[in-house]
Amino acid sequence: MKETAGNLKKGNYIRYRNDIWQISNTNFSFQGRGLANIKLKLKDVIGEKTIELSIKSGQELEVVDVRLIKMTYLYQDKDSLYFMDDNYEQYSLGKRNIGNFFHFLIEGEKYLIVLNENKALNIKQPEKVILLVTEAHSAVKGDTTGSAKKLVTTQTGYKVLVPLFIKNGDSVSINPDSGEYIERKNS
Repeated sequence: MKETAGNLKKGNYIRYRNDIWQISNTNFSFQGRGLANIKLKLKDVIGEKTIELSIKSGQELEVVDVRLIKMTYLYQDKDSLYFMDDNYEQYSLGKRNIGNFFHFLIEGEKYLIVLNENKALNIKQPEKVILLVTEAHSAVKGDTTGSAKKLVTTQTGYKVLVPLFIKNGDSVSINPDSGEYIERKNS
């Protein structure tokens, strides 16, 4: 389905140069005469490439029909991640499609998977993930030179710098984009 560039929004999926891209940012610029210029920041759903595209607001682009399906994460191998929907259909997704987000996947948890024509393209990443701390060394009293942080290991094996008060068994919230600690999340 074709859509004018002026109607596209962040999060839409489009076909550009025979690849599927997600719009990660839109910026309108109007000089007072003629059509507005639109700068689109596009992220490749199959890899980690990003490009910027400047076009007129009246230009048409093909919008790709995608579905978001909640699926259970099963396991991973060297290059792929495997998910299963509620109908027991299994889908594979290349690790390179989701970047470093695979470090935060927990087996048995549900995630939103982006599908196009029954093929898994990507994963809809949440703004934060909550992981259990499985290995944290005790802070040494008076060890506050510098940033006063320590390195801990989470249930997925991901290592993150956290404040000194975090201990084994704590749950921590992490920003998956930056990989940085946000806050402690204990119940």
